[in-house]
Amino acid sequence: MRAAALSFALLALFGQHALAEDTLVVGPKTVADEKAVFATVESADIVPARARINGTVTELSVKEGDAVKEGQVVATIVDEKLALQMKSLDAQIAGLEAQFAQAKIDLSRAENLVARAIAPKTRLDEAQTAFNVASNALKARTAERSVLQQQVTEGNVLAPTTGRVLTVPVTTGTVVLPGETIATVAEQNFILRLRVPERHARFLKAGDPVRIDGEELSQSGAKFGTIRLVYPHIEDGRVVADAHVRRDDGTVIDVPVQRGRELPRPDMPDALEILSGLNAGDVMVRP
Repeated sequence: MRAAALSFALLALFGQHALAEDTLVVGPKTVADEKAVFATVESADIVPARARINGTVTELSVKEGDAVKEGQVVATIVDEKLALQMKSLDAQIAGLEAQFAQAKIDLSRAENLVARAIAPKTRLDEAQTAFNVASNALKARTAERSVLQQQVTEGNVLAPTTGRVLTVPVTTGTVVLPGETIATVAEQNFILRLRVPERHARFLKAGDPVRIDGEELSQSGAKFGTIRLVYPHIEDGRVVADAHVRRDDGTVIDVPVQRGRELPRPDMPDALEILSGLNAGDVMVRP
């Protein structure tokens, strides 16, 4: 945890004795205000390294905390069915290569016989057809093996980005499906994430300054920052009070007011911070 002082301007509405002792005229005044809030150093992006094939994790190359580079192999997944299919294709390709070699010899012999007018031209056509069939069958099995080899290669789980490994939720021997997370990698692009009380959230905006008081961060030279993003999510926690506001015609209405804190100051010892519900020029009536 780190402590950070968040600086922003508040529109404080101070009561001023103006009309009578039992009335106050609301007037705006901008005051600099700093709030001490807790903050944590977190990674801006956390990217999962996912499995691309079915299979069993046979090797884990990283553990929590290890630094990795984009494209580095972090784990190996093996599908035994792919290995069996590969052996079957290798045997088929070996047989087709033998057929192709024989068809090539037969074609060459038929061309020689036809050229010497010893065999009919139909003999050459048959040899040519057999050669084409053997050639195409060999090409098809070779392409099928290339596809299978690519699937085997996809058993290598690669780091999606350069950073540091946060979690490795699997162990060697785990059976996984495509898309399952093998490791999570945090990019080394850190941010300071603030947790601001809800009553102050409405005053935050991008560009507001932040002073960092964390000892380790201060020693590293990180003393000031700027708010980059304010998440638009507020839950319970607002403080609500009632006040009386007099209209121009003299009638008095009840208005719900969100009150902040007392602001004892030498120039305004009885000042009270009003966060919402009043406008400049409103006349407050003491109950």
